[in-house]
Amino acid sequence: MSKNTNLDINTSYTFTCNNHKVNDNEVALRPPVYKCSECKKRSISGYSNPEHCSNPFGYLYLIPRLCLDCSNISHKCRWC
Repeated sequence: MSKNTNLDINTSYTFTCNNHKVNDNEVALRPPVYKCSECKKRSISGYSNPEHCSNPFGYLYLIPRLCLDCSNISHKCRWC
């Protein structure tokens, strides 16, 4: 048997600090259009915002700083 050393990028593993644990319940509402601060790829989705209030400019998404891949590889909080 060979040992699989590749990371599964479709896993739900996320590294979230205690300050941002409340964001774990949010769901992605927007396709990935935001850039990751580490890999610079447009791979971050906009997430639901429980504190959203109506405004004339549209929905205010929560946007993490890191994509899921970079968060899993570097073991850093996505939101910090």
